[in-house]
Amino acid sequence: MQAHGFLARGAFAFATAIAAFAALLAVPAPPARAVGDCTVSDAALDSQEQAFLGLINSYRANYGAGPLSASGNLNEAAAWMAHDMGEDGYFDHLDNESPRRWPSGRTQACGYTGTSIGENIAAGYSTPQAVVAGWMGSSGHCANIMSAGYRSVGVGYANIASSPYGYYWTQDFGGQ
Repeated sequence: MQAHGFLARGAFAFATAIAAFAALLAVPAPPARAVGDCTVSDAALDSQEQAFLGLINSYRANYGAGPLSASGNLNEAAAWMAHDMGEDGYFDHLDNESPRRWPSGRTQACGYTGTSIGENIAAGYSTPQAVVAGWMGSSGHCANIMSAGYRSVGVGYANIASSPYGYYWTQDFGGQ
């Protein structure tokens, strides 16, 4: 698990967002499963992923950035990637398919036709609050989250107990 320091600006908004989304975390839905090249059994946002998107948009609002909207194609790519990392026990932006793909190749395979692809991945964080706090404390991850060039996002979460990290998160960004 990787953790990064976070400057205090926006801490109140973060605490407020945690309280607002805590109810969503009470009974998480079973996560999507990676089934094939870019197919998941359920690409809809579950309660963990909805809470995650809410936290990100709360941060963006606090800093004057517009909200990100969920994209079905980016959700499919992110869900697939989170589950593939967990099922195959790796942690990398380059997936384990043959041939191996970077985020732009995965999102394109999932039907995303927009521009400005970016990706954040995390492993070992069990809650949306923990992974978002880690990313907000990392300059590169935070830059992706706060980028005004991104308009849409896909969120993927996998909890695979038998994997090295247990929890895997993927966030794919697009300019569409």
